[in-house]
Amino acid sequence: MSTSHYSLKNNKYIIFSIIIILLIWQFASIYIDNRLLFPSVIDVIKSTITIVSNKNFVTIIFYSVIRGVKSFFISISIALILGILSYFNKLIYNSILPILSIIKAVPTMAFIVLLLIWTSKDYAPVIIGIMISLPIFYDAILNTIVSIDKNLLQMCNVYKISVKDKMKHIIVPIIIIELNKVISSTFSLIFKVVISGEVYSQPTYGIGAIIQLEKMQLNTENIISWIIIITIISYIFELFFKTIDKRYIHKG
Repeated sequence: MSTSHYSLKNNKYIIFSIIIILLIWQFASIYIDNRLLFPSVIDVIKSTITIVSNKNFVTIIFYSVIRGVKSFFISISIALILGILSYFNKLIYNSILPILSIIKAVPTMAFIVLLLIWTSKDYAPVIIGIMISLPIFYDAILNTIVSIDKNLLQMCNVYKISVKDKMKHIIVPIIIIELNKVISSTFSLIFKVVISGEVYSQPTYGIGAIIQLEKMQLNTENIISWIIIITIISYIFELFFKTIDKRYIHKG
């Protein structure tokens, strides 16, 4: 699947597409002739340079990324434990099922508002990131364990391989390989949800808090600049996960 995906990718077409988008954007800005509603490409570039040059830029990025990373690791750890326990215990599986169904059904904004009542402005974005990504990781882990070849597990029982070795050499490696398929997209989702949480919770430092401040001041070009910055950060993490995959998971 990955081979066919990359065979369709052509950098020349991508660059051409970006140029067309920028030209349409610039002409639309000239036509609308309202910087507040639709700033020009030049305005956004200038705004981005100003934002990046700000002494607090790195700090703002750092806190948002750290919140995303915290959500990611806590979520994947909880999902791993619950997934394994659910496989071996039907009571746990059926107890978790309605909770995850509620998490999937309730709108993200409703959770953010509720978390702001229950927790502090610094914890709310992290918790919402965990809640949104937990069902994704849990389903991926549980489905992976369920789909493991039963003959392989029976062979382990025949040769009296311990549960510890079975987990270490069979179950966990397969889970890692399958999780890698959703890690990149899920982290991007976590990062965006954490920023959404920051918009509402307004922590001292955070991309979402700055976006809300720019919105109150009607700085449209700054908001677009931050959207571009968020996209770049997400892309960097996507490249990071792909590098990890090539070097350590699918090496050789």
